[in-house]
Amino acid sequence: MAKKLQNKAKAKAWEKFSRFIRVRDCLAATGLPFVGVCITCGRRFHIRYLQAGHCLPGRSNAKLFDEKLVFAQCKYCNEVKHGEKKKYEAKMITKYGKAKFEQMKIDAKKIIKYVDYEQLAKTYNDKYIALMKSCGFKTWLELLKQERN
Repeated sequence: MAKKLQNKAKAKAWEKFSRFIRVRDCLAATGLPFVGVCITCGRRFHIRYLQAGHCLPGRSNAKLFDEKLVFAQCKYCNEVKHGEKKKYEAKMITKYGKAKFEQMKIDAKKIIKYVDYEQLAKTYNDKYIALMKSCGFKTWLELLKQERN
């Protein structure tokens, strides 16, 4: 029973984190919360076609919710091209520098045994809501209904 509850809490935390990442990156790239740019291919997409893509493979807790290693990525690059890891790494080296990125890769391998997923969900929901309010939106559905520019 505890495992089921933990998985449900982790899924909720991921949903909130993913929405936050996509809105954050859309705003950073275009100034609009519903149109963003894929980190790897550089193409513009409506938020419904963007995912929160990880720079480093794997789903361990150390990297799953790391804002510095997760960015908006189109479904094609993330799923079909398996994350376009070489392009993604090049972007991260440009963004953070080689030494810092190498340290981030080491840190991402650390084992984190306990994560309070309910607290993570609350934290990222609060961050997401703050971003949405800053651009005049209240709900995810409102964003999805916006037309792509």
